[in-house]
Amino acid sequence: MITPKMESLLRDIVRREGRSLLQYVEEAYPWVGPDETVPLAQLRKLVADEREVLGRLIDLLARRCRLYPYLGSYANWFTTINFISFDHLLPMLVDYEAQSLGELECALPDITDTEALAVVQDLVDMKRRHLDLLKKMATAHPETVPAAR
Repeated sequence: MITPKMESLLRDIVRREGRSLLQYVEEAYPWVGPDETVPLAQLRKLVADEREVLGRLIDLLARRCRLYPYLGSYANWFTTINFISFDHLLPMLVDYEAQSLGELECALPDITDTEALAVVQDLVDMKRRHLDLLKKMATAHPETVPAAR
């Protein structure tokens, strides 16, 4: 059973994850060089994977609570990353995803509904895998800073 308190928690998760930095990147068009088209495609796959799990959580809330959660807008500071380089974006994504994962892990004990817990646990497990991949991508594409003159 989804209590009102748990419903609020799940709606917060949907709102936070649905308007995450990773989701924003899908619309931000990071600048990529010719050697970064494959990693960019991998990044877009991560976005799609997380969107799919969020869709499952939204469907659960709609089915059980009869309301779709309101997502709201992205954080204002996200607009500062439009058209930034891919190698500059990756460390930001690593930090953001690590924080997001921590918040989700802290929320798990408060989710007592088995179906909701299964979906959020899937999201946590996915974020762990995605964080590992983002760290590898950031290592493989270190940010290059032009030398000072």
